[in-house]
Formats: sequence, C-alpha cells, structure tokens
Amino acid sequence: MTCGAGLFSPINASSCTPCDRGRFRALPGGSICAPCPTGRFANFSGASVCLICDSGRFAPTVNHTECQPCPVGTYSNNNNVTAPITACAACPLGSYAPNGSSSCTPCPVGRFNDIQFQAECFPCPADRIQVNILACLSFRGGVFKSLSMLADELGSNQLQSLSCSI
Repeated sequence: MTCGAGLFSPINASSCTPCDRGRFRALPGGSICAPCPTGRFANFSGASVCLICDSGRFAPTVNHTECQPCPVGTYSNNNNVTAPITACAACPLGSYAPNGSSSCTPCPVGRFNDIQFQAECFPCPADRIQVNILACLSFRGGVFKSLSMLADELGSNQLQSLSCSI
C-alpha cells in the first residue's frame, strides 16, 4: 500500500496511519515516519514537514511537538525563516530578557546589569550613580544629584557614558 505524505503504512497493514506528533513523512510511501530534527517541530499528527520555531523559542533535540521558550536572560530571533533554532543565545551584560524573548533589552537609565541570564536590570542604590549599563559607583564629594536630574541636564545618552573621579 502506498500512503501519501504525512502518512505511513506499517508492514502488512491494510491502511495508512498519520505520523505521530513530532514526526513527519515528506514523500509518499514508506513504513516509518522520521523524527523532526533539532530546531523544528510538528504539533499535529500527519505532518509532511516539520515547522521552524518562532523567535523567542527553540527545539534543542529531535522529535519535538512544540518549541520551548528561551530561558530568562537569553533570546532567539528567527529573521531567517529557513534556519532552525536549536538554542537560545545569552544576552550581553548590560541587558536583560524575560522568558521567551526574541531580543535583549539594554538596561534603562538608573539601572544596571553585570550578571548574565537576568530577567531585569538592577536599580542603582540611592547613594550611587550609574556610570554605564554595567555598574553604579559611589558618589563622593560635591553635590549629589538624582539620576533623573542628571539625565535632564546631560541627556540619557551622555548619562550612560558618564564617569567621575572619586
């Protein structure tokens, strides 16, 4: 018996059976369905192709029925819809990403992140000033100004690169 794509016929069977979820059969005929390769999935039975994971998701092993969300502090971006996503990339220091992200977000003014795999940036303590997206330093001498006052005076771009001698 010859079955269509997405179907198979076990040896000596009189009917065709849809491929299980996570498996596919691209061409007609055959007695088995192949597992979806890494980076791809089939969330329905009878698949003739495996689908590529959306941005923010990945499939690290074969036979996936759905893609997993990228963990906190990581991301995947499927701009090239033909490339399977097998892993999520770590966000660089000074940025963050919640679960299932397609990109990393730089820390906003007044917050920093010097540790990878974070869902958010840390606020600078009240007695410190942000010198860049990676650190806040103690402010000694002179008049202390709030970060919002400095941002108003300097602009947020200059505040990101502000350094002071201590």
